[in-house]
Amino acid sequence: GIWALIAVLTFSCDNYLEERPSKNIVVPNTVGDLRSILNAVDRMNTGSGYGLVLSDDIFTTNDGWLGYDEASQNGYIWNGSWSAADGDFTAWTLAYSRIFTANLVLDEAENIEPVSLQEEEELNEIKATAKFLRAFHYYELMQLFSHPIVVEADLDREAIPLKLTPAIDEHMAKATSREVYNQMISDLESAAEVLPAMEENVLRPSKAACYGLLLRIYLGLREYEQALAYSERALGIKSDLMDFNAIPELANIPIQLYSYPIPQFNEEVIMHLQAGTSSFQFSPLTFIDTTLYGTFEENDIRKYLYFTAPDEEGRVNFVGNFSGSFQVFTGLTTGELHLSKAECQARLGRVEEAIITLNRFLESRYFVGSFIPYEASGSKEVLSKVLMERRKELIYRGLGRWADMRRLLGDADWTGSQVRTIDGIDYKVGTDPLEYIIDIPRNEKKLNGKL
Repeated sequence: GIWALIAVLTFSCDNYLEERPSKNIVVPNTVGDLRSILNAVDRMNTGSGYGLVLSDDIFTTNDGWLGYDEASQNGYIWNGSWSAADGDFTAWTLAYSRIFTANLVLDEAENIEPVSLQEEEELNEIKATAKFLRAFHYYELMQLFSHPIVVEADLDREAIPLKLTPAIDEHMAKATSREVYNQMISDLESAAEVLPAMEENVLRPSKAACYGLLLRIYLGLREYEQALAYSERALGIKSDLMDFNAIPELANIPIQLYSYPIPQFNEEVIMHLQAGTSSFQFSPLTFIDTTLYGTFEENDIRKYLYFTAPDEEGRVNFVGNFSGSFQVFTGLTTGELHLSKAECQARLGRVEEAIITLNRFLESRYFVGSFIPYEASGSKEVLSKVLMERRKELIYRGLGRWADMRRLLGDADWTGSQVRTIDGIDYKVGTDPLEYIIDIPRNEKKLNGKL
């Protein structure tokens, strides 16, 4: 019975809306059934790939853009209406299908009577895992389809439907951003109470992963005291940094396109999550922003492990996925934690601490003996340096840079993206928050009159 259920739950994005899966088709009725559903990690641990095309980390040529799919073309020129001609958009449908699965697991878990203490603990861990995954997919939806949180009042704007049951035909109006964020925070705090501090299998969530996602949420809400507290809690569990000098592929530089030198499941990975695959992500005509590439110093190992050698026009492709493959990594790492901690410290005026945190991280990225510790005078200068280093390290991490661009709207010196030019027309997102929201897909509005 369980495989029939998983077949139902792994329907393709194309027919998600038409099929409208019903939880009554096959009902999972054992702890093993529920665990099997969540173990479909190719599905449950995969989020949206579209934040990357929205980010200012990349650029392409006219020919490259023509090779992108329709949604990626729209995203590249920041056209907020991303629905394909048939009104569908996978970043919406796939996220809600994963939320449906998490809700189904949570719903059915309530009907199972554990027969032993061990089974009770397993059931509690399954529920916690479902809550983490539900929060993760809501987090990604919010970065695409909700108004950025620039001022407190933005929390009371309508955002997206908040579905907490597997009743798929229930048409819901939009919840406010505050309601959705409160639910995510509640899910993660609840999950953190149950999950192990750190999972040996990084495809499964842990306390450290919950704290890392809470850190992302509070950064986006510009609540830096809370964000700092969660960075410290997560780093208290796991703070290891890779020695980039010891990565074997360093012997094979320059790294060729479609070679991926960063080891999968390396010691910095807290939770392995990845973006859905779109052709633009590994197109040879998708290049890294030239100015950004220019900020990597010659003695920075990432310059040789994250990118191909520059072509005759100085353009480079990205090969530094922490997935160890072509899959775009969107998971949680200790590197991100250190940089987020440094940012919070800088924003809270704890300048000396921010410099110590930043230097500890950066030293792991440079050739042995070549790193000169960063020194700074004022907090503004330190914050600027931290944000630059954050951008360099978290390059090509799916929604990461786009989420940062949205929250930078609250900073006076954010001026928006670089200009992109396609067919002689210039495109740019500036500092209007409305430019940072994607429309809810047309066919979703047709199906749900409350949107």
